[in-house]
Amino acid sequence: LWRLHAVLGGARVAFTAALLAVGGWLVIDQAVSIGQFVAIEIVFLTILVNLEKLISGVDSIFDILTALAKLDNTFQHEGVDISPFNPQDSQPVEGAAWLKNFSETHPPSDRRAPWRWMAFLAVTFFATLFLPWTQTVSMVGTVTMDNPMERPAALHAAENGRLSTWFVREGQVVRAGDTLMIMEEIGAEYLDPALLQNMEQSQEAKESAFTAYSQKARAVSMQLAQAREGMAPQLAAAQLKVQVDSTDWVAYHVGERVAERQKDRADSLLALGVISRQAWETQQVTWQKARAQAQSQRQKWTSSRADYRAKKIALQENLAKLESTLAAAQAESAGATEAATQARSKTNQIARRVSNRYVVAPRDGVVIELAKLAPGALVKKDEEILTVVPAYAEVVVMASCEPNDIPLLEAGQRAMVAFDGYPMLPIPGWPEHSVGMFEAKVRFVSAAATQEGGGFAVVLEPSETWPPALRAGTNSHVTLLLKDVPLWFELWRQLNGLPANRSAS
Repeated sequence: LWRLHAVLGGARVAFTAALLAVGGWLVIDQAVSIGQFVAIEIVFLTILVNLEKLISGVDSIFDILTALAKLDNTFQHEGVDISPFNPQDSQPVEGAAWLKNFSETHPPSDRRAPWRWMAFLAVTFFATLFLPWTQTVSMVGTVTMDNPMERPAALHAAENGRLSTWFVREGQVVRAGDTLMIMEEIGAEYLDPALLQNMEQSQEAKESAFTAYSQKARAVSMQLAQAREGMAPQLAAAQLKVQVDSTDWVAYHVGERVAERQKDRADSLLALGVISRQAWETQQVTWQKARAQAQSQRQKWTSSRADYRAKKIALQENLAKLESTLAAAQAESAGATEAATQARSKTNQIARRVSNRYVVAPRDGVVIELAKLAPGALVKKDEEILTVVPAYAEVVVMASCEPNDIPLLEAGQRAMVAFDGYPMLPIPGWPEHSVGMFEAKVRFVSAAATQEGGGFAVVLEPSETWPPALRAGTNSHVTLLLKDVPLWFELWRQLNGLPANRSAS
């Protein structure tokens, strides 16, 4: 034993010196940094310290081997019967005679037996180190419904009221739409039994007013469109009359000027005595008529221009009135729309409040956790009344994984799950052969940690049939299966606190 300790101490000194020499040379050569060198030295020294701790317990092993050797010397020999019926063993001897008789009847066995035992144990231990060991990641979780629509639904009171009648009991199976209980109204503004009918009539009246205002707006809009279409032709006709009167006035004005020149010529001829006075008077009358016609036509042209401007102003005023009437009709229609919408909303609210008096089952399931209320008791808004859970639904496990193990997880990985309340016999290193554990696989790994606890959510779905009596809320223990490694590698990893290997998949 002392030789073993001496060899181990010498090996440690030699290994440390070699490590310092090689590490110093690598640091000087800048092949590794000083931090990497220190880390490597710490790892190897930790391995040596753990190995020394293992060797320090060899004393007990040597004691066991010595005891085995003595037993072998005592009982394992050839050709000698040491049973209670051996007459030589039953003879009374004393002192040296007894020793002589024992040495003759119990010859020494082979001295190589202890070494055989040591070799057998060493080979067994060495072979054990190469047994396959499945690395795992442990998590805890809770069973929950896979479909969110099938999870337990707690029903709460939608409004304040008074409990009237229960129609179910705890444990009763119900169908979606079944009436579970009836509540009475306690609000003063909702006590009128004909409140809903009155609100419906009010809604119909406001909708009729909206329809009338809408029709009025459409009629005014049509009048406005027709007035705009008729305005252009009327203005065009008036404009044409102005142009005709203007042309006529120009013609009469030219005739007036011609008659005036003829009058002046007649005056000159009368003074020379070329024409008679009667001819001169005739020319004067012609000039007066031409002058009167020109002035009359000018007045007519001026009047037609005034009529055109008045017509244009009248048409524009009519359009403005129609636009104002249309805007008023549209405003009245919008007000009627708002009133009808408010009436419709109020009617729907009252109808919903009336329907809330009848608490119905949202889905098929079983009634549990009835509120401890008797008929006549007051129920407050949002107070929990009862819970409906599905009779059976597909379940999954919602587990929480530590941040250090997240790099080892991915969708599709295999896992073994144990549920509270079900007998289980786990086998470390070989979880697939454990008893009472069920196969599962990872469906989803959260990309962010949860606010509560800082873990990452992991969803596992069954890979085989899970217990049919499994219920939501059952605690579960998840063992995620990673890579298969030799036992010596797993011991070395555990001693050095290194993470597990990621699965080969």
